[in-house]
Amino acid sequence: MVERALLRLAKAGKSFAGRSVVRDISFQLQHGEILSLIGPSGCGKTTILRMIAGLTNPDAGTIERDHALTEKGRIGYVFQDATLMPWASAEANVALPLILQGLPSKDAHARANAMLAKFELGDFARAAPHELSGGMKMRVALARTLITDPSLILMDEPFAALDEMTRHALNEEMLKLARAHGTSLLFVTHSVAEATYLSDRVAILSRRPGHVMAEFKMPWPRERTPSLRHDKRFMEETARLSAALGRAMDDSDLVSPK
Repeated sequence: MVERALLRLAKAGKSFAGRSVVRDISFQLQHGEILSLIGPSGCGKTTILRMIAGLTNPDAGTIERDHALTEKGRIGYVFQDATLMPWASAEANVALPLILQGLPSKDAHARANAMLAKFELGDFARAAPHELSGGMKMRVALARTLITDPSLILMDEPFAALDEMTRHALNEEMLKLARAHGTSLLFVTHSVAEATYLSDRVAILSRRPGHVMAEFKMPWPRERTPSLRHDKRFMEETARLSAALGRAMDDSDLVSPK
C-alpha cells in the first residue's frame, strides 16, 4: 500500500492585482521528507509557503493536506526574521504556542525550557531577545516552532542573515531534530549549497510567474554528516543544481532527471 503524501499541490496558482505570481505549481511532499525550493528572486517561493500555510488561498488548482496537517499547530512557519516578542524572555517566547493551545502556564514553561536545552540555550531561558545574538534568536524561533510538534515546518530563508558557521550549525540542528521528530520540512533558500546539503529533493522554480521547472533527488543517505560538504559528489551535485538554476533564470526549458 502506497503511503498518502503529506502534502500535494496540483496546478496551484496565485495572482495579485491581475498579475500572476505563481502558476501550475505541482509537487508532493512525503511524511518526514525535506524538500527545498530554489529559484530567482521574486519567483513566488514565499507565496507558495503562504498558500500551504493557509495565509492566502490559491486562485487556481488545488492544495491537498493529509489529515496530519488539519489540526491546529500541525504546520509550523519559520520566517527569515526570528519574529520574537521583544518584551518577553526566550522561555516565554517558546512557551507561548502551548499557552495559546490551553496548556497550563507551568507545564508550558517546563516544556519550553526542555526545548531550549535541546538547542543548547538552557542558560539563556530568561534572556530577552536583545540580549541574544542573531543565531541564538533563530534558535529560539526554531524551538518555538518545534514545541507544538508540527508535522510540517515551512521555512522561508531562516538562515539567510547568519554567518556561514552559524548557518551550518543550525543546518545540523534542524536535520537532527527534524529526523528525531519525524517532521517534514519545506525549505526556501537562495543558497544552492544549503539546498544540496539539507534536502531529500530540490525543486527549481522559474522566473515569475514561478512554476516548477525541474526536480532533483539528492543521492545522500538520510543520516548525513558535515564531512559531506567536502565530498566530491557534493560539489558535483551543487554544480548541477547551480547550472539548472541558471537555466531557470534564463527561462530555458528544463527536464526533470529520471
